Amino acid sequence: MTDPDLTDRLRNLPAPPAAMATIIQSAGNPAVKLVDLASLIEAEPTFTAQLLGMANAAGGAKVQIRTVRQAAVSLGARTLRNQAVAHVVRVTGRRLQPGDLDVDMFWEDCLRRAVAAKVLAEASGFEDPAEAFTVGLIQDLGTLMLAALYPDRCDGFQEATRLPARQRAKFEHSRFGMYHATLFGRVGQLWRLPDDLCAAVRFHHRPKEIKGDRRLVQLCQIAHAADAVSDVFQASGAGASLLLAQSAVKNLGGRTPIDIEEICASVRAELPVFAAERTLKHHAAARWTSRSVSSTR
Repeated sequence: MTDPDLTDRLRNLPAPPAAMATIIQSAGNPAVKLVDLASLIEAEPTFTAQLLGMANAAGGAKVQIRTVRQAAVSLGARTLRNQAVAHVVRVTGRRLQPGDLDVDMFWEDCLRRAVAAKVLAEASGFEDPAEAFTVGLIQDLGTLMLAALYPDRCDGFQEATRLPARQRAKFEHSRFGMYHATLFGRVGQLWRLPDDLCAAVRFHHRPKEIKGDRRLVQLCQIAHAADAVSDVFQASGAGASLLLAQSAVKNLGGRTPIDIEEICASVRAELPVFAAERTLKHHAAARWTSRSVSSTR
């Protein structure tokens, strides 16, 4: 099932704020100085507040960061870019009209993937866990877009979001004629999001197919593993999901073997903290327990 009107439908989606698109492009341009990038950010009050909070949290209580210029120096251009992408996705995503899809649950699932990606990045020695967090946060935004673009095809879509990844993919393709990751790749181009982040999202369900440098390949593998770890919490058939998560985590490598039980425990502990920081609703009941992990060994 293909949609000859897809291009027109995509043009009707909410567009990111033009100023934020400029910030993302400028942060990815090595010719742009940090002081000039800071000037662009200062024109966006909400994003400014977010960055100052993040910079102070990263720096601890030793030196209080009071200006965007100080935050830019502290965080660096790449982190500014990644945070701008995450901000754009949250702001623009909340303007979508996804019909009967449970939006609170959707954003909680996104945050769970983001936390899982961060935890996995730290465990596998990836150099930028914050970038992994950003990819985890945005990698399923295509699900929300599918619901917004095709409200007449969404019967059973909410229930399908609780299926394991492979079954979700089959449902999406049979109902919409495309996968959420592919759709996000198209939208990411329209929104002028960074190519590397869009590629990691587009291939996160088939990481063996991605082409790029070592960093991009590893980032995509982390996104794939984060999705598998999240399924342990949110998908039906947690036992099967756990086995898939164990396999995905092993492929990440690292100096020491990554223990899936420790990963799940860290995600469960950190999710409420990140949810509180972003004023997201968090369902206290989780499917994962230490007993369920141990019982599969």
